[in-house]
Amino acid sequence: RRDAASTEAAPRELAATEAAPADATAPDAAPRDGSGERPRDAAGEPPTCTGPTEQSCAISNGTGKQTRTCQGGVWSAWGACAVVSCDPGYQPDAGKCSAMTCAGPTLQSCPIANGKGTQSRTCQSGVWSAWGACAIASCNAGFEPAGTTCGPLGACDGFSARACATSDPNAFGVETRPCVNKVWGAWSGCKTVACKPGMSYDPAKSLCVALSTLAPDYTVKPDLDATGQTLTFTLTSTLPGVTSYQIASVTRDGVPLVAPFDQALKTPSGSFSLTAATGAFSWRPTPSLAGFYRFAFVADDGKGKTQVIQKTVLVTMPVVCDQGSCGTVNADYLAGKIAGHFGDWYHNLDNFHASISVDYNFPQADLLKENLALYSGPPYEGRVSIGNASKAYTSGTSWSSLLRMEMFSDYSIKALYKQYITNHHYWYPEHQDHDTKDHYHGALAYVGTSQGSSGSEVNDLIALVRMLSFFSPEVKHRLKRDRYRVTIAGQTWDVGLLMPTVQMIYRRSTVASDAEYLTGKAHPSAFDNTFDATVMNTMAGAMKSSDLPPMVQLEVVSESYGTVNGKNEKLFTTPASICRIFRDSVYTKTITVDAQKSFDLNGRPLTFHWVVLRGDPAKVRITPQNAAKSSAKIEIDYHAETTIAGSTRLTNLVEVGVFVHNGVYYSAPGFVTDFTLANETRVYDAAGKLISVTPNSNYVHPYLL
Repeated sequence: RRDAASTEAAPRELAATEAAPADATAPDAAPRDGSGERPRDAAGEPPTCTGPTEQSCAISNGTGKQTRTCQGGVWSAWGACAVVSCDPGYQPDAGKCSAMTCAGPTLQSCPIANGKGTQSRTCQSGVWSAWGACAIASCNAGFEPAGTTCGPLGACDGFSARACATSDPNAFGVETRPCVNKVWGAWSGCKTVACKPGMSYDPAKSLCVALSTLAPDYTVKPDLDATGQTLTFTLTSTLPGVTSYQIASVTRDGVPLVAPFDQALKTPSGSFSLTAATGAFSWRPTPSLAGFYRFAFVADDGKGKTQVIQKTVLVTMPVVCDQGSCGTVNADYLAGKIAGHFGDWYHNLDNFHASISVDYNFPQADLLKENLALYSGPPYEGRVSIGNASKAYTSGTSWSSLLRMEMFSDYSIKALYKQYITNHHYWYPEHQDHDTKDHYHGALAYVGTSQGSSGSEVNDLIALVRMLSFFSPEVKHRLKRDRYRVTIAGQTWDVGLLMPTVQMIYRRSTVASDAEYLTGKAHPSAFDNTFDATVMNTMAGAMKSSDLPPMVQLEVVSESYGTVNGKNEKLFTTPASICRIFRDSVYTKTITVDAQKSFDLNGRPLTFHWVVLRGDPAKVRITPQNAAKSSAKIEIDYHAETTIAGSTRLTNLVEVGVFVHNGVYYSAPGFVTDFTLANETRVYDAAGKLISVTPNSNYVHPYLL
């Protein structure tokens, strides 16, 4: 036999350097037992793994999977998460889902008349959308966005409504035009809106006819005393079994009245009634209701059958003046020289605490009740109102006149401006706001203020309402109806000139010359019966349609006023009044104002006038910014409390007046004001540096603190 060193074949362990069977070299091979063999199952087969070989896994913006392998009955670890699919708009990208992209820009330029345009597109799932519409990117100098194009600056500035001549020589007409995307549309054509004095509109003829040619069913002349004429009649119908009578419609000189008709057909000193069950009609009209009326009554049998009954009534009172010394007023009205008061309203807003008697003083004027809106359409559309409210805030530290309280709000002053340019004008007493000190922190011509308390404004009202009758019919019609559109600081206004003209005439009557009109004497914060009624009436009567006063319009270009310690220095900014509060520690504030949008209804050239109405002229510097002086830079040094020139009244207000002149008339004033707070004493050095601020006990309204 061979010994152990023999080379004969025999069972033995493998040497370390010998090749192992292929399945023995896997790194995860199951360990061998002591015999060197793999474990096997009961059937003698190698063991297997249970469970799936793959599973889903999270992929941002898509779905993914990961896998594992079974080796010797043992699972490997799960592999990395691989992309299976991507959501719409995404694509596989190095093991993740990335958004699909489109090559090229998202914006491109496109042509815009008088400017530059851009259009855009979007990338969706790697595909570009169509280019969008061309939008304005910028407009050339002298142009501004106007819808989808660039139009001239103020493309719709100009007349939006104007008086015109109809085919009826006895009628007043108006035509209008729309503004669409800052481009004027066509004029509407001339439409009759009123008849000339002594005329009434006849719907059957579509003409204004003389009252003397009408044949009314009834005529009544109202008187001013308590026993004035009362018109009575009883309606009758051929319809059997009538159970009620009602008013279906009423027109006055061709203008439909608005229900409730009993309110439209009576004033406090008159009466009106219709008894539904019997058809008994009773009406005691007052002089302000003069006109030709067409009534349509409806008789109803309660069973579905009705009958219309027509009646016409002429209320005669073709006079302007019925009391005191009337002079030639009534004759001038009947001759068509003056407009009279038809279409004018007196509007009392203090429950007749301080009011004027319309029937006594102005027989043709109407009384507008507190609960009737000024802008509710016929019969108020195109009307003129002058009114008052003798009220004030009298308690606590917030005491104030009505006007000064309104001055704390830009919104409120804009509302007053709208009244001013749409034929409405109101007066209020100053009530302690303008006694030993002028507490008003701004100035405006949109309303009137009288010196004193309750009732102090009544004389002014009477003079102003009376003056309205002295304009010629043509002049008054243009002042009422012409509307000139102006856009300032992005806000559009349709400006009428009746009340600006009234304010100009009233203020001009308080001084002796045009030169004085350009001084503070003509423009106090409150008026103390300094007007001259004769001058007012004469100026109104002499005015020609070709020579109407111009209108000043103001727009802020730049300024140093802003916000100081959370408090706004820009109290209100409107087209004819700009109010600023001096809160800053600097010595000088500046504001540049442009008046080039001022206008004249007849297209006359304008000259521009900037004057210091109140304040130390040495501390207010006005520097024109162009040769026409239509723009000016205003520098205002700090003003401590001082007295108003020519008065002992104290003030903290600086006023710069802005006027335009058309060769015949100055405009009503525009104002740029600066107000300092009286409850502090400031000391500046010679270089204008603030040295100290010392509080004091002087009154300042809490709303300004």
